[in-house]
Amino acid sequence: VVGITGSNGKTTTKELLAHILESKYSISYTKGNYNSTIGMPMSTFSICSTDEIFIAEIGTNNKGEIKYLSDIAKPDLGVITNISESHLINFQNMNGVYKEKVELLKSLRKNGIAFLNMDDPFIASTSLYNKCKIIKYGFSDSLNYSAKYESGNPSIIIINDDTIDIPSSINILPQNILTVFSISSELGFNANDFNKRLSSFKIPSGRGNIIKHNDYMIIDDTYNANYSSTVSGLDMIGKIKNSNRKLIVLGDMLELGKDEKKIHRKLLKHITQNGISYIFTYGPLMHNLYLESKRKNSQLNIKHYEDQKLLILDLKETIITNDIVYIKGSREMKMEKIIQGIV
Repeated sequence: VVGITGSNGKTTTKELLAHILESKYSISYTKGNYNSTIGMPMSTFSICSTDEIFIAEIGTNNKGEIKYLSDIAKPDLGVITNISESHLINFQNMNGVYKEKVELLKSLRKNGIAFLNMDDPFIASTSLYNKCKIIKYGFSDSLNYSAKYESGNPSIIIINDDTIDIPSSINILPQNILTVFSISSELGFNANDFNKRLSSFKIPSGRGNIIKHNDYMIIDDTYNANYSSTVSGLDMIGKIKNSNRKLIVLGDMLELGKDEKKIHRKLLKHITQNGISYIFTYGPLMHNLYLESKRKNSQLNIKHYEDQKLLILDLKETIITNDIVYIKGSREMKMEKIIQGIV
């Protein structure tokens, strides 16, 4: 049993791992986003007697849920993708999020394997008191799986001595790829196997899908949003090296607790760093980002909306040939309707 949790990237990591592993193993896994206290246990009924591996995506909204689900799944291998500002309304702060997520690793069987993302300061500090085998991975040296970008080419990463090609069609974060590479390598896959399967992977809907429409490109990242996943999306847009205009549409990031307004304002720095041409903000919390931009007299071309239909009309009038349009927001903001409105 492989258990996967984290603030961002759980579903994409699970889907990619399943896609890689099913070429050699008989597997079953939690479908879609069935990672809750109801969905994950229901998924165990999909396990067949002939299955060799079950991949359990384990999510949480409240304290105690990771331990509850881990006791059901009983994982042999476990990974926390990252720790970020998710569900702070229930966990108070980042340390609270970490304490909840780390229950997955604490639940591992005695001869299990914990995969530690050393790029995440919370996860890097994890001490399991020699309870199980530790595999460390990250974009730094002297780890079990050390990754780096090929010079001048963000579409290629080198893990140890293996070259991994990230297909332009899947728009998946290198961190997710490194996580899955580490797990699948421990389960007997080599780089050739991995690259072959990676090239045919289709990213889950709303998690960075690329839509080509009328000579421009939409990046659909509408499934959900918190601060760190939005920053990752903006950084990904910034890495696209061409002269195309970059437009972003950002909806409110919800469940961020008492600092929610401050967290929205913090996005301004990442927007200005990543060469964004136009910003469309949507919702009462994103209004704080808009006001922060105006307060700092930035030269950004930014507009704010409380009416989604008006936003769609203005966005359609703004888009021209070869534009890149990135759309993201929390689930309740229904940002996918914006995509439906412009295609």
